[in-house]
Amino acid sequence: MTGSDLIGAEDPMIGWNWDELEGYESRVNLVLVLDHGGRAGSNFFQCLFDNHPSFVVSPLIHYVYSYWIRVFGDKNVVDTKDAHRFVSVSSYSRLLYQEPFGDIGKLIYKIGGDPEAPFDRAKFRSLIDTVFARKETVTRREVILWTYAAYAIVRGFSLNDIKLIGINDAVSLASENMLDGFSACITDHAADDFPELINLALVRDPRAQFASTRHQMVNEFGNNYMISFGNWWNSFSKLWKNNISLEHGPAHFCSVYQYAAFIALMRKWKENRGHWYFIRNEDINTNFVPTILSLCDLLGIQPDSAWLSGENYTVTMLGRPWAGTGAYSSRYQEVVNGPIQNDSDAISAKAVGPNRYVTERWKSRIPAREKLLLDCLFYEEISAFGYSFSFALIKQPKKLPTSSIWAPYPGEVPEITWLLTPTKILERFFYLISFMPFYCLARVRMKKLYEQDGFFSQFDFMNIFLKKSVFVLRGSSCE
Repeated sequence: MTGSDLIGAEDPMIGWNWDELEGYESRVNLVLVLDHGGRAGSNFFQCLFDNHPSFVVSPLIHYVYSYWIRVFGDKNVVDTKDAHRFVSVSSYSRLLYQEPFGDIGKLIYKIGGDPEAPFDRAKFRSLIDTVFARKETVTRREVILWTYAAYAIVRGFSLNDIKLIGINDAVSLASENMLDGFSACITDHAADDFPELINLALVRDPRAQFASTRHQMVNEFGNNYMISFGNWWNSFSKLWKNNISLEHGPAHFCSVYQYAAFIALMRKWKENRGHWYFIRNEDINTNFVPTILSLCDLLGIQPDSAWLSGENYTVTMLGRPWAGTGAYSSRYQEVVNGPIQNDSDAISAKAVGPNRYVTERWKSRIPAREKLLLDCLFYEEISAFGYSFSFALIKQPKKLPTSSIWAPYPGEVPEITWLLTPTKILERFFYLISFMPFYCLARVRMKKLYEQDGFFSQFDFMNIFLKKSVFVLRGSSCE
C-alpha cells in the first residue's frame, strides 16, 4: 500500500524518525479523562496542557473511544483505509486533518478555538498518510498513538520527551438508554490498549452540571419539552412511554442522565482496571497551582512554568488564547433569545481561566425549591465527592418534597418577554397553551423513578468509596 491509496495523500516530504516512533509506541501511557456528567470542564482541562511537552493532549480531539465504538464496534484491528478515514473524516481529529474552513472552522470557533491558530495541516496530513501507508491493517492503539504522535511533531514536541497522552471521553454511548444504565465500556477498551491506563475522573458538583446542561438544552430545544406545532403528540407520546433522551428531553431530565453516568463511572472504578484517580473541577478553579502541581507529581511530569504566572496565565488552544466552551456563553450556546438568559459576553470572557465564578454560578441559577430537589436526586454523588448540601440532609429522603417536585423550574413556565419575541410569537404562545400536560406527566415520571423504582439510590458501595483516598489532589482523602 502507498500513501496515494489513502484519502488526501500528499508527497511525504516530512518523514518520520521510525526509531523515535518505535520508542514512543512502547513507552507512552494513556490518561483517560472521564467527564461522566458532561459539564465538568474536560475541554478546559485539556487546554491547561496545550503546551506541555511530556503530557500531550489535543484540545481539538474528543471522544476517541466513543467514536471508535460508533464506527467499528468492538473491533480492535481494522483495515488501514477505514482507520485512515476515521482519523481524517469521521472523528474529531478531522479538525486537524482538514483545513479550518466551513463547518470545520465553525466547530473550532464554537469550542473556543481560533480557526487561524498556527498548525501545519499539510504536514499533519503528510505524517498521517505516511505512517498509515506502512500496513494493511492497524490496531486501535496504533491509530491513537500515531495520531497523537503526528500532532505532537507538528506542534514542535519531541517524541522522545512524551510520557503520556490524554484523551477526554464520556462513560455513555449514543446507542445506550439512560434508564437501562450505561456500560462505560470505553474504559475496558482503553485498558486493553494501555495496560497501565490512568483513569482520571473529572468531577464537578452535580448541581452545577445540571444547571449548565439544563440551560443549554432548554435554549437549544426552544423550550423545556421541545414542543412545536408539528410534534406535540409525538413528544408527549415519548414522555408517556418513558422515552427520555438528551436529544429530545425533557430538558430537566438531564438529571437522569447525570445519575446514570455517575453510577456507570463508580461501577468501573469498583472493577479497578488500571489506575483510578478523581479530581474536582472546583479544586482546579479555586486552588489552581497546588492542585495542578499535585497532579503533575502524580503523573510524574514537570509543571508548565506558565501555570505559575498568576493572573497573567492564559489558557490556550493550539497556542492561542482559548475562549471557553461554556453552556452560558453565546459563542458556544448560540441561542441568545431562549427561555433562560446566557451570561453577558463580558462575563463569559472573564470565566475562561481558573476562577471561582464558574464554581458558584449555579447557586444563582437554581431557585431554593429546586436546590432541595437536586439535593435529593444527587444525594449520593454530593456525599461521595465531598460537596455540601444546600439543605441539611442527614440521609437521602425516601420521598421527594412535594413543594419542590411540583414547583415550576427555570425555563419551564414562559415569561412575557420570551413570549413576545418578534418572529416567534405564535410558536411560543403554542407552548404556553400546550405545555401543562407535559408539566404534570414529567413530575409523575420523576416521582416514580425516585420513589418506586429507586433509580436515584443505586450506589450500594458508597462506604467502600469513602474509605479510599482517591482524591489525591485535595491533600486529604474523601473520608
